[in-house]
Amino acid sequence: MKTLITSLFSLLLCSALFYSCDKHDYPYPHPPRCQITKLKGEILFTDSVLITYNAKGNPVSMTRTHVGTGAPNFLFRYDKYNRLTDIIGAYSGNVTFETWHHYVYNNNSYSDALRPVTDTTYTFGVIGTGPLPEQIFHGVRYTDFTYDRYGRIIVAREVDIRPIPDTRELRYYYNAAGNLIALATTYPQGIDSINLVAYDNKINPHQTHPIWQLIDRNYSVNNPFTAVAYNNFGLPTVIGGKESAGEFLGYDFIGELTIDYNCHGSGH
Repeated sequence: MKTLITSLFSLLLCSALFYSCDKHDYPYPHPPRCQITKLKGEILFTDSVLITYNAKGNPVSMTRTHVGTGAPNFLFRYDKYNRLTDIIGAYSGNVTFETWHHYVYNNNSYSDALRPVTDTTYTFGVIGTGPLPEQIFHGVRYTDFTYDRYGRIIVAREVDIRPIPDTRELRYYYNAAGNLIALATTYPQGIDSINLVAYDNKINPHQTHPIWQLIDRNYSVNNPFTAVAYNNFGLPTVIGGKESAGEFLGYDFIGELTIDYNCHGSGH
């Protein structure tokens, strides 16, 4: 009876703390305890992004040197259980936003309690003082997620509400090493498929935090490129040339990308 009570207490405690307990039956190596602290590269122009975290190790802001269309700051909100509820791509002054992701959780299922089941995304509007946008000027998209036993998104169903109604389903396929090998997107008019086969044997920086995995839907253990440089923990610090072109933590980088980390008190 004592063992049963202890197990139930641990289960409830972990349910209340978003990232404090490892629930996934994850067969792959865990990353070192490193935090991404700074990004530097070319988005619309050469710029840097500073990332700050709260006492629980969850990101609270991503602040750019130059803020503009296509390059907002990011603000993170959490509920009383330390679960991510909102990521707001805000412009200077935090009055208006470019993108706003609002996440909802299924509290009736323990397996879903630590990861969002839906994401409602708004584009362009006024932030206001409430839990949701005060005004929406442009788009609304609804996405629901399906996860595998390892906590990875395997299906994302996207429904565009406005300005132009549309639907699509994205399916993610992984190999035994824990890396994405195919992404199939089904549209009303057909299927588009992307295959990824070449990975390094180093650690994907998205592995340093579940929120980074969610933002880019990138759960791969390794990197689909060979970086210019890695740190002592096996994380890429410089991604060069065309290899870095693409989305990283919500930003579209072009050219060389530099990533700084804080690993056990080290700046790199």
